[in-house]
Amino acid sequence: MNEKPKLNLFISYCHADEDKKEMFEKFLVTLRKNGEITDWNDRKIDVGSKFDSEIKRNLEESDLICLLISQDFLNSDYCMNEELFRALKQVDDGKSRIIPIILDHCMWLDTEISNYMATPKDGKPICDFIPETKAWMEVMSQIKTVIKKLELKPLKKKEVLITPEDSEVITADKLLLLKDSFIEEINSTEITLQSPHKENVTLQDIFIYPDFKFLDDDISEHEVTRNSEFYSELSRFPTHSLVVGEEQCGKTSFAKMVFKTAISDGAIPVLLKGRDINKSDINHYLERALNLQYDNLNIDQFKHNNKEKVLIIDDLSDIKLNHAYLDKFVSRIMDTFDKVLFLSDESIRFDEHKANIFNNFEQFELLQLGYERRDELIKRWHSLGREEEIEDEYLINLVKTTATHLDMIVRKNIVPRKPIFILMILQVLDSGKPSDYSLTSHGYCYQRLIEENLNKVKIKPEEIEKYINYLSQLAFYMYEKETYSLNESQMQHFHKFYKSKFNLGTNDQVIEKLLDSKILKLSNENYSIRYKYIYYFYAAKYMSNHSECLNFVEQLCRKTHIEKDSNILIFITHHTKNDDVISLITEKTTQIYKDTNEALLDRSDTEFLRKFMSNIPKLVMKQKHNVDEARKESLRKQDQSENKSERFDIESLDDDPEFDCIRDITRSVRAIEILGQIIKNRHASIELGQLETLSAEATKVGLRFLSFYLKSTEQVQTEVMDMIHSHLEDNLNLTVEEISKEVSKTFMQLVYQITFNVVRKVSFSVGHKELVDLFSDIALKADTPAFYLIEASMLLEFSSSRNNIPKRKLENIWKKVNSNFLAKRLMQDVILQYQYFNYVSYQDKAWIASKLEIPLETQEIVQSNKKPKALSRKH
Repeated sequence: MNEKPKLNLFISYCHADEDKKEMFEKFLVTLRKNGEITDWNDRKIDVGSKFDSEIKRNLEESDLICLLISQDFLNSDYCMNEELFRALKQVDDGKSRIIPIILDHCMWLDTEISNYMATPKDGKPICDFIPETKAWMEVMSQIKTVIKKLELKPLKKKEVLITPEDSEVITADKLLLLKDSFIEEINSTEITLQSPHKENVTLQDIFIYPDFKFLDDDISEHEVTRNSEFYSELSRFPTHSLVVGEEQCGKTSFAKMVFKTAISDGAIPVLLKGRDINKSDINHYLERALNLQYDNLNIDQFKHNNKEKVLIIDDLSDIKLNHAYLDKFVSRIMDTFDKVLFLSDESIRFDEHKANIFNNFEQFELLQLGYERRDELIKRWHSLGREEEIEDEYLINLVKTTATHLDMIVRKNIVPRKPIFILMILQVLDSGKPSDYSLTSHGYCYQRLIEENLNKVKIKPEEIEKYINYLSQLAFYMYEKETYSLNESQMQHFHKFYKSKFNLGTNDQVIEKLLDSKILKLSNENYSIRYKYIYYFYAAKYMSNHSECLNFVEQLCRKTHIEKDSNILIFITHHTKNDDVISLITEKTTQIYKDTNEALLDRSDTEFLRKFMSNIPKLVMKQKHNVDEARKESLRKQDQSENKSERFDIESLDDDPEFDCIRDITRSVRAIEILGQIIKNRHASIELGQLETLSAEATKVGLRFLSFYLKSTEQVQTEVMDMIHSHLEDNLNLTVEEISKEVSKTFMQLVYQITFNVVRKVSFSVGHKELVDLFSDIALKADTPAFYLIEASMLLEFSSSRNNIPKRKLENIWKKVNSNFLAKRLMQDVILQYQYFNYVSYQDKAWIASKLEIPLETQEIVQSNKKPKALSRKH
């Protein structure tokens, strides 16, 4: 039997950290004895050998390069200019992997090292661990994971774009092929894109890796922001991760790119949709997905294949499982796959039970595009089809001009900073129709895009109405059939039905034209509206113009926890001019948590937190004496859960009180969006008194949910006991004080994150540049920290100019909230979030540092234009 080759591990360090390097070597001994590695550092240079040439030779032969990072390392010219420079070239050439090991607090986030996933987890310095050996064990665990992957797949360069010609995955036993239909799906964009310089625009052409906000577990530190490009390389994927983002923020595109990366790196990825999952047996969905995605891979071959297995689940919030079965489903997934990525909309951020299920996952928030990412997207767009010919100077000027136009549009709150809307506007700008800058809602963006697609297939302007009517009837027909697609027979039935009601003229090519315009899609003999938001848009148009509109609205209001129904309702607010429709939507959506008073975020709301956390040491002591009994009880519960029948109908969840809770959480999030859309669409036509009432009610929906959450949090002793029990099992050597600190930190972060999410959700949904003064009056009447924080967020977003923020008003709000730790910290994060997305002058930053207690250094890092790096933590 041939012995497997050892991997060469190179240690790059500064001699001032000799003691840390020696500790690292002690932990490497086991890997060395097991024949997994050969490690080298400059202390192994023989007397008389050339120092520089020996280092260079060993670097070039290395598979793994471990960087021991401290401020001394960063200050060393040789470490940074010689060893790091060569290490980065090794990575670029596909010959080595870099593993940064953070020894101490230092400025590594301001260097190129920040582009690589660091260890210990989240870049927490080794010096912060007690004892430090715990940190070194975590480092070794991650190094062993990388070694395992390198043994399975040698390092090589890759192409991420998948085409029918290069979509093959080489495995140990056979050649695996993706199905052509799935290749088309994985390469498709969320909207039809028409570039003047490239005929067919794929996702690969325009995708940029967005920034992530790392959801930290300590609110005493500002959350770390990093570029998500670490997902462009399989070995850098977190083992289990959850990515949360607003609707249309690019989650589906990101999921597709992760799939491309995984398959290009030799793994076997599987992509699932949350809406298809209503049972906890993963094998049920795995078999179907393999059949749809791969040409020659069944479930038995999959399970016996030794390649790394990656699962990506898009739209987690659409999974039709209650909490107990979702927990079971996640556990089974983790037993089946090497790496797992879930993507979810915002509703999960407000659900503490789900947060607990994913507590051990790396969690990120997918951000809208800041200045740097937006410029990358503009540059990518203008380079399409002419990458090799466009001159740099011309491209830079083109990007600057386009960015100026986008600034105007974003500032006017015409579109959010999401890739899909930025791309829509780029197409409009290319069409040379500046009147479209005056768009006032998302609905108009879709309408303009659809009309552009019809124009490009030579539809005459006088015929566009015919196609819009056809799409409206078709979308509603699909809605009634509760389907997203029609087979050939169903499509012909609909077409015949349509012709019996409406005149199509002598040249009946409507289906062919809609297919050519890429509004309709034909795949596997099934017709569908290519993009679901076009489906929602036209179903809403049909309902808005129908005599039964009020009945439709009432039905939709009962199902706002379902994405399809809530989005159709949002588009109805765009289409309709009927005040009765608006009144009915308002009445129904404001009933959620109607028996709960809205949260104030004053001391009365958070006093229980102080009392509860002061009792945690007692709980730890109690649990410490009952570890065995607690473990037996936990095992008994697992046995009971396993004995439950897995055969349940999803409809039965409607009678499940736990599902009621999930549904109400989602409904409250949707209600804020729907009411906000009414405010944005109708702010100029609703009387001031009604507009003020509507704005206040929309805000109260969010604050009533927050109050419900805060009150329910008082009853979570069982969950806290579980957290303590988990810490005791995993950290037997920790003291009562250490465990208490960890549990308190995690518990407080749950409360803080949901509170911040509510403040942000309300301010962005309800806010509008024409309504800032109105909301200031509302906040003054309410006179609570919660309303003032939402006002501060609105002031920044809708009343700030490029060179000036409303300092006087912000200072007045600061004086009202800064005596409350939670409210004070929330306002600081509102400021930092604004700075990520917007330019802030040095004078304003100096004022923020002086008046709002956010150091200039922290602000500079947030708004830095340097190539992707992360927000620094306070040390």
